[in-house]
Amino acid sequence: MKTATLLLSSALAYAGLAACTTYVEDQSEGSVEAGETVLTGNLVYRERIALRPGSTARISLEDVSRADAPSHTIASRTIQLDGRQVPIPFTLGVDTEDLSARGRYSLRATIHGPDGNLAWTTDTARLLHPSAGDQDFGNVMLVQVRGGGSSGERNEVAYRCGDTTIEVLYSDNDAIVRFDDREENLRRVPSGSGGKYENGRSRQSDYVLFWEKGGSAQLQAGARDYPKCTRVTSSTAILRPGHQWVVEDIDNRGIIDGSRVTMTFSAEGRISGRASCNDYTGSYRIEGQRLIVPDRLAVTRKLCAPALMDQEERFLSALTRPLDVSRNANDALLLVNDDENSLRAR
Repeated sequence: MKTATLLLSSALAYAGLAACTTYVEDQSEGSVEAGETVLTGNLVYRERIALRPGSTARISLEDVSRADAPSHTIASRTIQLDGRQVPIPFTLGVDTEDLSARGRYSLRATIHGPDGNLAWTTDTARLLHPSAGDQDFGNVMLVQVRGGGSSGERNEVAYRCGDTTIEVLYSDNDAIVRFDDREENLRRVPSGSGGKYENGRSRQSDYVLFWEKGGSAQLQAGARDYPKCTRVTSSTAILRPGHQWVVEDIDNRGIIDGSRVTMTFSAEGRISGRASCNDYTGSYRIEGQRLIVPDRLAVTRKLCAPALMDQEERFLSALTRPLDVSRNANDALLLVNDDENSLRAR
């Protein structure tokens, strides 16, 4: 499967990122390669609802040839929207050799909120004719997902302000800001640009100001001005750096009673925890909405009961596969991929 991340602002396209990428390929908007079938169109929806900052769109081509088997992804692209609203133009390149003249292929599109929750999705098949060459799908209509980040719900975004990580839970008229073991409920106030939230009187000890503009923000508490804040990748925010996640399920098979499997992600790109019997540590990175943990983990070498060792092997095998990151309505962390690997943790 080919996966690509599209950065809408060229200022965000770092050459160093492209050099170290394994699964995701950074391309300029609309770029394609020789030997590709090019799919184009615009993502739209009927409702007059603005997308929240940090939202992402994903376009994929699915092989739906077999009615008795799950579809699998032929190609996909993730678009960091960076404040862009519908209509959202897209270009998706598909390796022509991956298409069979007798195959059946359907275009799928989704938009996820900054918390990783699915907010909009296609609900009808948009079929590709594999022998017809390049295809323009025109306006690709999406429908709203119930409970997927609509008005009245809170969307969580994380920022890094120097050495301080803050979490911001947005709603329409206020924001909850968590930092330095504090939680402040701020009201939204008029501003010339961005979203400005505050509480208290300026420069008083109880005054708190949070002002976000695109991917950066300003935080002030009392007389203290924090360093410039930069938004953490949305999927990184979902991982809650520093929080210990306790795994409840591996590949939809549960876990052994009394066993303990954990994951802790640091803001510096490190992962550690217990795999069942042994402790492990290593690195991780986020590519679009996907968690990548290289299989070069350092693992201790204790021996435990065979059942625990088997569970440990299944956990590490799932963890070191590319996994899509999200949280469900019960705030559980979900890590899944198209190969039926999955982890659920709280």
